[in-house]
Amino acid sequence: MSARTAFGRFFALSASTDQARRLFVPIRVVSA
Repeated sequence: MSARTAFGRFFALSASTDQARRLFVPIRVVSA
């Protein structure tokens, strides 16, 4: 695996987790 592929995969993973966190926070606020 090249460094560029590893960085791209890491960036996609961090972006998806950030998106999930953004969705999860309002859900937690509503359910609280």
